[in-house]
Amino acid sequence: MEEHKWGEGLARAIEGIAAEGREVRRRVGAAVESAVAASAGAKDALLEVARSAADGAAAGIERTRATERAKVLDEVLDGLGDGLGRAAHGAQLALEEAKARGAAFASEDVERLAKGFEDLRAGLVDAVGGALARGPAEAKEGLGDLRTHAARSLEGARPGIEAAIQALRRDPAGAARGAASAGAAAAREGTGALFHSLARLLDRAADRLR
Repeated sequence: MEEHKWGEGLARAIEGIAAEGREVRRRVGAAVESAVAASAGAKDALLEVARSAADGAAAGIERTRATERAKVLDEVLDGLGDGLGRAAHGAQLALEEAKARGAAFASEDVERLAKGFEDLRAGLVDAVGGALARGPAEAKEGLGDLRTHAARSLEGARPGIEAAIQALRRDPAGAARGAASAGAAAAREGTGALFHSLARLLDRAADRLR
């Protein structure tokens, strides 16, 4: 897997949040949104965000008291689910904004983002559970089956991911055709515009959380 600075930065940030144990869920959610915004358009970005967050969680809980680890891990995973869910909602908002102004995004961008969310839906629990399992054995004591732990905590992100996939898989050229029939001269956004729009929405949301 190619290394990305935003992935490394997310892992370090979540390690620190988990180790500190203060407002974990909220801060992890904001960090995940910022990482998705920074990674927008990169190949396998959404799954790498999930893996990086789990790597950070594994390192961070190692630095917490044994009696606090299960609670902190739950909060980290809840925050990861929140951030990914808001990323999915941001994708829907980006499409709605484009439609409202009579435009449509480049089909290759829509396809890449839809594929990213589909890969996330299929691989999220394995990616997170696998990353957590690579942590030190002593840090995993008392946490139980990590894959089951991840599946339960990340369930809240699934409805948003499903909704984003459905929105992206709907006729992406429909808005452009409608705008063209109304006489719009430039209904098609340039390549990369979808990811710029998503990054803008997520940065704004993360700023509000902070």
